[in-house]
Amino acid sequence: MSDPQVEELLQQGIELAKAGDAAHARTLLREAVRLDPNSEKGWMWLTSVVETDQERLYCLRKILQINPNNANAQRGIKKIEAAIAAQGLQSTPPSALPPSTPSPSELAPPQSPSGQSGIRRLSEARPSDVPPPPSPAPGGSGIKKLRPLEEPLPPGPPPEQPGTPRPQQLGTSKSQTQEMDAYLTQLGGEKAPGKPASSGRLQTPGGPPKSGRLSGPQPPVPVVDERTINGIMPQVENFLSSYREIPAADLPVQWIKKSRRRAGETSETTMRLRLGALAVAVIGVIGFGVVFLISQISAGGINIAFWSTPTPSPTATATLTPTLGLTNTPSPTPRVRVQATATPTFRAGSIYARTATPVFPEGTRNRAMAEGLALLSVGKFEEALDKLESERKGLELAKNEEYFEILYHMAQAYVGMGQPDRALTLLNDNVNPDSGAYRAALASVYYALGDETRALTEANGALREDARFFSAAVVAAKVYTSQGDFTSARRALNTALDSSPTNLILLLERARVQIAAGNPASALDDAQLALYLDPINNAAFIIRSESLLALAEAQGDSQARIQSYGTAVLAVQEYLLHYPGEPFAWYLLGRAREGEGNLDLALNAYEQGLAGGDDTPSAAAIYLAQGRLLLKAHRYREAQAALERANTLDETEEGRTLSLEAAASTGDYVTALEDLRFLQRRNPDDQTLSARKLDLLLQAWLESRIDTAQFREESALVTDNYLNALNAQDRVAALVYRGVVRYEDNQYNAAVTDLSAALALRPSAPAYYFRARSAEALNQLPQAALDYQWVVFWGRLENVPYLQEAEARLNAVLSLLPTETPTLTPTNTPTSTPTRTPTRTPLPTRTPIPTRTPIPTRTPVPTRTPRPTETPRPSATPRPSATPRPTSAP
Repeated sequence: MSDPQVEELLQQGIELAKAGDAAHARTLLREAVRLDPNSEKGWMWLTSVVETDQERLYCLRKILQINPNNANAQRGIKKIEAAIAAQGLQSTPPSALPPSTPSPSELAPPQSPSGQSGIRRLSEARPSDVPPPPSPAPGGSGIKKLRPLEEPLPPGPPPEQPGTPRPQQLGTSKSQTQEMDAYLTQLGGEKAPGKPASSGRLQTPGGPPKSGRLSGPQPPVPVVDERTINGIMPQVENFLSSYREIPAADLPVQWIKKSRRRAGETSETTMRLRLGALAVAVIGVIGFGVVFLISQISAGGINIAFWSTPTPSPTATATLTPTLGLTNTPSPTPRVRVQATATPTFRAGSIYARTATPVFPEGTRNRAMAEGLALLSVGKFEEALDKLESERKGLELAKNEEYFEILYHMAQAYVGMGQPDRALTLLNDNVNPDSGAYRAALASVYYALGDETRALTEANGALREDARFFSAAVVAAKVYTSQGDFTSARRALNTALDSSPTNLILLLERARVQIAAGNPASALDDAQLALYLDPINNAAFIIRSESLLALAEAQGDSQARIQSYGTAVLAVQEYLLHYPGEPFAWYLLGRAREGEGNLDLALNAYEQGLAGGDDTPSAAAIYLAQGRLLLKAHRYREAQAALERANTLDETEEGRTLSLEAAASTGDYVTALEDLRFLQRRNPDDQTLSARKLDLLLQAWLESRIDTAQFREESALVTDNYLNALNAQDRVAALVYRGVVRYEDNQYNAAVTDLSAALALRPSAPAYYFRARSAEALNQLPQAALDYQWVVFWGRLENVPYLQEAEARLNAVLSLLPTETPTLTPTNTPTSTPTRTPTRTPLPTRTPIPTRTPIPTRTPVPTRTPRPTETPRPSATPRPSATPRPTSAP
């Protein structure tokens, strides 16, 4: 059994012992210590599950043999001996283990009683038949008397010394195995009630074992009477002293070397013959197959040559080739000497021992300064300021470079707290334009205040003083990036990286610049290098994921794009492996899932990102992405709710634009108008927003969400010059709006003109409806009927709010139109007779002329609501049968 199996036995036994199953634990631990007698751990756990104090005492003494310095074993032995002494018992362990050398009875085969030696017969004699032994003389040479039971065990092996090879624990000898079997058998044996322990020889049921290793439960080891042993010792000594070895030369035997018919020789010869015959058969089959193949090919007229036929080879002759110009003579010296670039050797980072980015400048090398910088690096700005302030006051009189380095770190702390004005006050009280630390601090403060011009000036000045001010390089790169000068941004960062190539802050800022410049592949390289230096850097995970998303978005082929988004999904999942509760990681996973087309998984990722509440920095971005996805899935109400939360947390133009679309799709025109007014404040010259507002005002007024005064608030804006400045799409909304306003002002001809111009560009239900109203007011009933019929037909599909009113007005207009009654003309009907005699055709009955229906009075136009009162339908008016349907289609 191998060492792992022993460890498995130990682990299972320990688990059972902890669970309280002492019986099964005892079985497993006994097997473990039997296979590994030097296992201190196994003996210690076996001590806890044995049943008697004698067994426990033996285990503890075994532990002391392995490790004499084990304090627990020493205390346990003292405690057990004290308990045994208090009970008046003998503090001895179970009988001593058998000697390490197997006895002759174990090794010899079983013999008949007559063939047994005198030693075995004496050992089986009863104590009463053996004479009392004589007292041994001092210094006798015979076998020594057995040690009394009260004598302590011999000391264990000495403790291991450093550098000494440890002995093998597994693979013990047969004698050690028998020794352990005997002891474990004694521990496992149960005394039968009412029967004393045997004191004679060992009675083994079923005969002696076939091997030295016991395979099952065995009786306990007997304790032989001391008087019996002492009685047989003289006879044993006499027998041993009388033994003489017979010389080999005196034996009547002649040894010769056997040359044949030796053991195993016949079988080996037979095996060789069989293998040889098999090889000959295989070779014969192969040869026969080759000959058969050749004969078949030759029968078809094909000759096979078994050796090559010598043929004359062509002789190479030099041929001159004319070339234009001079021919370059090859030279071993290259025209341009290429110098090999040094391969950077970076030390790989570890997730267990992360390497911090060196702090520059370090300032004074004392404990207070070190504690302040450590607090500053973990974001504890107030505590860091307390430490740094005490250091600043100590150097206030000197005001050397170390003093301004402290000011630099204090300014960084104030900026981190969101109080750059306090940092500017501190720096203005200690002006020193010749200090690189002072100018680097001033650059960070100006950038936090939004003054990018002065920030860039101070950052470049600090870098000229010392290129190691990486914060100044970062500020310069950010300003250049905002100005679109990506080359200068990369140059500033590369100059700083020359002096600190493993600075993660510079590497990650360069990756951001590459993403902004449209080079996501280079950004990915910088992010991968940052993760190589720090495998669990949060910012590096984010930039790598954003780079992969940008690469996927730039793919032209749809299949390649899906594959790239899948790669981004794997990268974000690795990010979540180290940061499972990071909301921004779930946001990135949602974007990647959305890109590969798994919209449900994307929504689930966004929900996971919002599980931490709305207080996280990325909550607004997650709500915005969720609303955008829901709007794409036409789930407008859910999208509107998500976008409303996003705008509450961070009001952006994109959020307001998406909220405008969602609100307009759900019919919430009031919210849509609020979003549009916000966008107009940000973009006052956007004509598209202005035209969209006119359309929303009309829709809200038709839905009775706003009154007429609010509807007419933009009426003065729509002039001819304004209409000429709009494109065709936006001009439709403006013309419909002005046409409805003119209808409300009873300017029916002008309203018809504007509405007709709008309909010439694009069909619109409000334009048809109000042109029908205007035509009806001008008594142009056929045109009004056609427009009403269009509104009724398409209004059922669009679910317009004025559908019922349009149907009622259509019926009223149709009732006023004159009807045409068809008249029957006489026709000649042929008869079956050969003569063509015309038959008399009866005259048709006279169609009654319908009574004249009085013209209904004009319905007054409402002033506060666009819904006019319902016109009563005239009674007893037959419906015309030949009313032409409109032929115009939207």
